[in-house]
Amino acid sequence: MPGAIVKSPFQYDLPSEAYHIRLLNNCRKHAEEDPEKYAFTNIDDESDKVTFAQVHDYAMGLSGWLTSSGFKKGDILYLSMANCWQFNVTMLGAWHAGLAVSAASPQFTHFEHNYQLKDLTAQLIVTDAATLPTVTKAAQGLNVKKIICIGGSNGTVDLMQVFKSESNQKAAKPAQINLKEDIILLPYSSGTTGSPKGVMINHLNYSSMLSSYVKKYDEEFIKRGYDGYMPAPLTIQFLPFYHAMGLFGMLFHFYNGTPQIIMAKFNLRKFLQTVVDEGIMTIMTVPAVLLQLVESGLMEEFDLSCLLVINVGSAPLAHSIINQIKQKLPDVTIAQGFGMTEFSVAAHIATAESPIGSCGVLMPNTEMKVVKDDGTLCGPNEEGECWIRGPQVMSGYWRRPEQTAESMDKEGFVRTGDIVHYDEKGNTFITDRIKELIKVNGKQVPPAELESVLYEHPLVLDACVVGIPDQKSGELPRAYVVRKSNNLTEKEINDFIDG
Repeated sequence: MPGAIVKSPFQYDLPSEAYHIRLLNNCRKHAEEDPEKYAFTNIDDESDKVTFAQVHDYAMGLSGWLTSSGFKKGDILYLSMANCWQFNVTMLGAWHAGLAVSAASPQFTHFEHNYQLKDLTAQLIVTDAATLPTVTKAAQGLNVKKIICIGGSNGTVDLMQVFKSESNQKAAKPAQINLKEDIILLPYSSGTTGSPKGVMINHLNYSSMLSSYVKKYDEEFIKRGYDGYMPAPLTIQFLPFYHAMGLFGMLFHFYNGTPQIIMAKFNLRKFLQTVVDEGIMTIMTVPAVLLQLVESGLMEEFDLSCLLVINVGSAPLAHSIINQIKQKLPDVTIAQGFGMTEFSVAAHIATAESPIGSCGVLMPNTEMKVVKDDGTLCGPNEEGECWIRGPQVMSGYWRRPEQTAESMDKEGFVRTGDIVHYDEKGNTFITDRIKELIKVNGKQVPPAELESVLYEHPLVLDACVVGIPDQKSGELPRAYVVRKSNNLTEKEINDFIDG
């Protein structure tokens, strides 16, 4: 079958409202239905919680303060703090005032914070007490006008006072947003190569991503006999909110009115205990956590039968891990997704009907082309590099037109650097990443294939394969192995691979 551009089986009308307006409207609706309904609760402190009504009012407090303090549409707010409900409120307030938000890991060194702050030319920082010393040091010599901190200290503005001020709340006025031109998020990503770059996500990108998720899940629930998507009654969030996957997942549940338990620091035992105690039915996680789960033995200790769906992203999930989970939880759906920061969050999400190991079909309104080395398009079951086009795809890299041109073709497709193939139904399988391929005697050796073999050894806990220079072959693969037992030797590994 000749190659062609692959299109999603689902379509939706592009949104006409900004993302944060849709969230705030739903926030008011949830508050009107139940004024005491909690939006977020801190897993380590049950008194640290906030209702949907408070989220709305506190967001207006920040919006009003920003406008009164001279910040304007298009300014950039730099946000770095551990997972907490204040993260959500800060974003909503900033967006309402027309600011763009660039989130960063609270684990960054001051050098990393300085790199991002300087590149952004950010004038405002919002942070927590633990991160404050590092970002303060990073901001020295830069044009940062204000630092706002939870609790306020060392001359910073107290974030909670800003939130709760009635005068600030009354001063809030929504900025007029151009969906296609105004930026909502500036996360940083290395893309397929190079140093971290600001990814310009505009309001149309992010609002389209929301519409895509709504359409996707409506269709899935309609197939099961429901009128549309049925939001989870409760969920738990531990993926970092500064990351595309953790952020969008948290905001999507917020949009749907699902109360969320927030973990600032992940602890597997506490996480599993909460899932069991609260009867949580759907979780969002990453392969590293699932590997930890199956290797910990805790699946024997905790009855996780309440789990119906495990959503997985950030990297492909090994078949061996899927099989071990399915042995204990045969009825659970493990839904892998595929995305990049450059796609707002996702291009594919698997469902219960998706073949094991695939990331499912394209999200609504999304297109894909799989390109061979000679530039021609692949057909079904032919491997090539994945390129994605859709309304959720970034407008470009911040102040880097050359890198934007290198990553995005004239048709609007963005290269992923991932080697994939798709079946006749459009289900997509990730094989490897181009930049990780090892060339041995001119032939491409995918590290993932060797890693999958290593994972099958009963005494291998984790493995990573990289290429090393070799005068004769160009490159040779080298494996780094984490052993379950010191009894495992290098010879045993080599014999296992050779066998």
